[in-house]
Amino acid sequence: SDVCSSDLTLYIQTDEGEQTVKFLQPFDIAGKRKLNREVFNREAKAQSFKILQGRYEIIKRVSVAYFRLSYAIELRKIAYKRMKLRGRDLALARKRKKLGAISGATLLKIEQAFLGEKIVCEGYSQTVGSARAQLNYLIGQNPTSKIKVMIPKLSPFNLSQSLERAVQNNPNIQRIKAQIRAQGGRLKRSKIEWVPDVSMGAYYRRDGKRHLGGIALNLPLPVWN
Repeated sequence: SDVCSSDLTLYIQTDEGEQTVKFLQPFDIAGKRKLNREVFNREAKAQSFKILQGRYEIIKRVSVAYFRLSYAIELRKIAYKRMKLRGRDLALARKRKKLGAISGATLLKIEQAFLGEKIVCEGYSQTVGSARAQLNYLIGQNPTSKIKVMIPKLSPFNLSQSLERAVQNNPNIQRIKAQIRAQGGRLKRSKIEWVPDVSMGAYYRRDGKRHLGGIALNLPLPVWN
């Protein structure tokens, strides 16, 4: 019950032939127990949103690393194809130069174009290595482990609806709301803190041939609060 507390207290005292048995049953008249339970539940909910926020952060980092690696691999493929085409052009230009069909300046331009594509291809290779190492680190694998990736197909994206859903489901915002509700519960609890905690019970006392019994009432008053 929210009124009758389960904190039943039993006292047994023996002193020079006198025996006393007393029990007290607390009563939560002001609803402190119920309010404390609500505050605890709200604080626990706030902590659960904090854990969820950390989980989402990990998912976001892994997803970004995965997409970065996927696109780096695709760009490297494109750069490699362009470099191969430039290599064919260069091989043909060298043959034509031997035949005197083109000048040395033209051959130099073709060689520079090939070297430019080669540098781009090497740059994308370094990007792939870095992206692969980062993704492996996030998922707990060896930095050089091979990962088979592909660019996922994206469904149509509604920006306004997605933004609204993102705000509603954001764990950080949900955690703050839960903390505000818990703070409100603590404020209510502070307002009823002055209400004394009443305990009722009974006692039995035996002193020699005398047997005494009665009802016990415990009513602490917060004089200094």
